[in-house]
Amino acid sequence: AWDKGVEPIREFMIRQIDLADNHDDVHLFYSRYAPGSQGPTSFDDVPLQVLLPAYMLSELKTAFLMGFKIYLPFLILDIVIASVTV
Repeated sequence: AWDKGVEPIREFMIRQIDLADNHDDVHLFYSRYAPGSQGPTSFDDVPLQVLLPAYMLSELKTAFLMGFKIYLPFLILDIVIASVTV
């Protein structure tokens, strides 16, 4: 039951990491999980203990970049208005 239940979650996390192109996060956590070993060749070789924190870090990076891209036009507009009114 565990293996069948975890498989859709693994596929979702793998797809999100792959779409965001954050493969470095997987390698980072895998190097902490199994120091001195060869890195994984595919996502099937990555255990859940490595995939879960890599997914969370990947999503946090994506959210931070989205927030910054939303905030940047307001920052530029504020700088322009401040320089015009002075």
